Amino acid sequence: MLDFDTTNINLGLERVSAVLISLGNPHLKFPAIHVAGTNGKGSVCSMTASILKEAGYKVGLFTSPQLFKWNERIKVNGVDISDEDFERLETTTVGTRLIASQRTPFEVITCMAFQYFAEQKIDIAVVEVGMGGRLDATNVVNPIITVITNIDFDHMQYLGRTIKDIAYEKSGIIKEGIPLVTAEKKKDALTVMQKTAEECGKLRNVPILNVELLNIPRSLLIPHFIGSNVLFQQTNVAVVLKVADLLREQGYKISDENIRAGLLNTRWPGRFQIISEEPLIIVDGAHNPAGAKVLKEFILSLKVKEKFTLVFGSQEDKDDKTMLENLSEITDSVIMAKSFHPKAKQASNSVKEAIETAKKRKKPILITGSLFIAAEALAQF
Repeated sequence: MLDFDTTNINLGLERVSAVLISLGNPHLKFPAIHVAGTNGKGSVCSMTASILKEAGYKVGLFTSPQLFKWNERIKVNGVDISDEDFERLETTTVGTRLIASQRTPFEVITCMAFQYFAEQKIDIAVVEVGMGGRLDATNVVNPIITVITNIDFDHMQYLGRTIKDIAYEKSGIIKEGIPLVTAEKKKDALTVMQKTAEECGKLRNVPILNVELLNIPRSLLIPHFIGSNVLFQQTNVAVVLKVADLLREQGYKISDENIRAGLLNTRWPGRFQIISEEPLIIVDGAHNPAGAKVLKEFILSLKVKEKFTLVFGSQEDKDDKTMLENLSEITDSVIMAKSFHPKAKQASNSVKEAIETAKKRKKPILITGSLFIAAEALAQF
């Protein structure tokens, strides 16, 4: 399944639009919540979908990348698309007007997801942007709410080298008259969002709702899920709660109990995941400096007395130097590892070898650097 070049990235909407027209525009047959951002968008999508499911809605969830199988990217009510449906839709999609030499895996699976959601007659979809927003293949959906979790440095060879450039690309999901929820606080990023909203909202205003932790009802903070001292997950929850409020305003019946249950039942593997307590082993898919900084804060909140042995591996286009600097406060040794991904940075150890070496040191272990490292690590346990 999808065995063509997984490193092929070619941003643009022309190809995906042509395919969707050939398929009967399935992406226009359901409302969507469209989520962009540098970090946290997968968690926000997963929590939002879980809340909607608890409220009794049939929910499509499209996220990326997967940890183990491509099927993980396409879910309805928390269940991955079956192998049979995946292969059927892949054949249908590749057989449309998407020229083989131009296709990218992300464009194909995006079209597959929308076709599957239409077939399943979902009530609503939660759709995660793959990269950026403006030219991302998902930016054809019919959103009722848009979200930009935050703006930071990642994928700079595609999105630009400044916060303003990156904000411009991510703000491309803003639509006329559709509310935008964000937790971003940087002035440069917010200025770009506001300008984009003004340009889009000449006929219908685009409300920009910037969430604040102080506004979260204490009854909805779930320490068991978000960690009472972990600001990042609390910020994600604040975004999700604002989305839930907007859904209520639009007529969706979502109770506080649905929200609590949805948060508690959310499962998002490879993110702040404690897979062993003795010895303590934590796996996280942080893959940029901002993510590494948040991971450090999570580790500090655990108040572990010893420093960690770090098993680390990143991709060729990532700023691993800054990531390692951000993690240096909580680690005292680093074992470099190489995942099986074709764009993984070279290292002398496989993930399995690195973990075995780390275990011999009889200290807490932190495994991070990319989602691909996280996936291979989880497969070892």
